[in-house]
Parts: sequence; structure tokens; C-alpha cells
Amino acid sequence: KLFLDGSLGAGTAALLDDYSDNPGNRGVLVYGDDAVREIVSIAEEQGIQLAVHAIGDGAAEQFLRVLAQVRGGWKPGPVLHRIVHFQVTNISQIQRAKALGLAIEIQPVFLQTDMHWAESRLGKERLQTSYCWQTMDRAGLYLSGGSDSPVEEINPWLGVATAVTRRDRAGNYAAAWRQDESLGQAAA
Repeated sequence: KLFLDGSLGAGTAALLDDYSDNPGNRGVLVYGDDAVREIVSIAEEQGIQLAVHAIGDGAAEQFLRVLAQVRGGWKPGPVLHRIVHFQVTNISQIQRAKALGLAIEIQPVFLQTDMHWAESRLGKERLQTSYCWQTMDRAGLYLSGGSDSPVEEINPWLGVATAVTRRDRAGNYAAAWRQDESLGQAAA
């Protein structure tokens, strides 16, 4: 697993713009472009699938940009790489991930806690293209779900239920949190 950034909770996920609740902080990119390019080039040449940890849109942008450079354009390559998390995104990144033929591993169970503080951390506008699984599904991205255990509970049904209902475990929201991004039961 290639870790490109940290977590939203710790304020270390690499963002393109400042954290709304911590001006001046954009998180941390673990590697520079040259190091990522070297790793991606070797993986492409050797047929090694990468699982790339990218929670923030800054980390996602770095991987998408570097992969396109290595491949010589926005096109699928010889290896189906995965972005793990892809939580804070924008529409352009979703479209470019599709063009590159990437798979996306989402962790719906993260919403169990994130929904209570994500807006203050990301801001209302950026939140509109974050945790947007329905948009990714409609774009034709390969989606798979996981728990990210031991970070979250390993129970897969909790993740499936969260992907469909977008409510926390206690059902604290009268309406689902961002219902427009819920996945249907078959997709979840």
C-alpha cells in the first residue's frame, strides 16, 4: 500500500485548499512527485497493482497527475491500480480516475463518525464532492467497499448499511446524510 497522505480526523489528509477549521493547514503529502513517479513507473513496468492511500483531494490529484504522466495520457494502462479511500474529491478527479481505468476502494463505515464533523473540517462547498459514491458509480468507476479494519469495525454489514442509508449507527439523522450519494442495495 502506497500511503500518499494521512487522515481527515488528524488533519493530515492532503487537501488542495486549506482545512476550513484550520486555516493554513492543507495536510501532508508523504512523497514528492518524483518519488511517486518512480514507484508508479516500476509498478507499471512490472505489472504490479498499486493500492494507493489517498484520502484528500491533494493526494488524489498527485496520483492521478503522475499516473497520467507515466502512461503518456489519460488512458487505461496495463495494470488496474486502486485508490483506497478517495474521500475528498472533485468531479474532474472522478472523471480522470475513470479515464485512467482505476478501481476505487471506499470505506462507507467512515461516515459513521465523519458525518458529525466533516462539514466543519471541509466546508459546505467541498463537502458536495466528498463521500460521493453514487457519483462515482454513475461515472462507471470500479467500486469496492472495505472497513479499513482495525481503524473501523470489521463488520462488513455495517459498511453496506451505511452505503445504502447514509445514517449513523444510532439513526441520528431523520433524513439520510447526503441521500443523493447513497448507493442502492445491489451496488453496495
